[in-house]
Amino acid sequence: MPGLRLTPPGASRRIERVRNPLSPPPARLPRPNRRARGRLHGLALLRLSAPSALAPLSATAVTALRVAAGALGTNRLLAQCKLSGALPRVSERLGDLVRTNSEAIHAVRTAADSAVRPWNDVAISASIHPTPDTHIELVTFGQRADAVSMLLMPLTGNATGVRAVVALLGALLTRPIRMLRALWPVGWSSRAFFVLAMQTADNAIRLRARRGWFGGVTLWSEADDARRMPNRIPIAREITEWLAKRTGGTAQAGALEVLFGIPTTAHLLGGAVIGRDTSTGVIDAQQRVFGYENLLVCDGAAVPANPGVNPALTITAMAERAMTFIPAAHQSEQ
Repeated sequence: MPGLRLTPPGASRRIERVRNPLSPPPARLPRPNRRARGRLHGLALLRLSAPSALAPLSATAVTALRVAAGALGTNRLLAQCKLSGALPRVSERLGDLVRTNSEAIHAVRTAADSAVRPWNDVAISASIHPTPDTHIELVTFGQRADAVSMLLMPLTGNATGVRAVVALLGALLTRPIRMLRALWPVGWSSRAFFVLAMQTADNAIRLRARRGWFGGVTLWSEADDARRMPNRIPIAREITEWLAKRTGGTAQAGALEVLFGIPTTAHLLGGAVIGRDTSTGVIDAQQRVFGYENLLVCDGAAVPANPGVNPALTITAMAERAMTFIPAAHQSEQ
């Protein structure tokens, strides 16, 4: 599999890793403590990379492995291990309870003659809670992030799909210069700021793994009918349009949200979440994968709920807590 191969369960302590000979050699991993089998003493960290013709496989025996490939990367990695038979005991709940932080991404592109200079502000400045479960932040990108504008299109009220296209065409006919400026990407990040809405609402999607044509796996998202996500957050649209009027700018929203009712997220979470057992999650309260106590998940894939804020500190706190359950290296030698 890409980046990591585990031998059959009978020899599950043998892990093969991909190393590119063109890069500096990695630090030597600690020898596994043979007297500590079945317990977790220290961690071996592996840098996972895509395989190539120039990347021969080398083998390293490790006592434990911590996976922190980001929510999407960890879900893909564990899914491929499970499908390949390397980690057959991984819970069938893998890919469930994938959280998007219940987000909606909007933006305001200020007028060319506006005194507002978003690029000169800190990246994340003001935030408000317009409703008990909604948190909205203003985000800027500096002067060299015009490509972000390709994710957006002018906001057309609450219309989506065909009605949104009709409304956009109508705006182009009645206000052609303003709309074309809003669609023009050059200079966007100097004049625009994101209106990022996040909610603590209990909604989710699922990720399902399929074998790819050329090896590996492909992840597909599908709706979770029991926790269906909203296709828009009305309060976020109202605030974006209010800010656009106050700054003389143009309100924008994610193109997928406007055209197809599919929200965009910057904070994908979950999929390998904490649970009581394999029927409710993939990892236990100490973030160990059920069935593989020396395999830990320490990234956003472990987060079981929408925090409604930037999840970086939550992920950090959870990872630090998981590390407290691992005895120090000197204790493993006693």
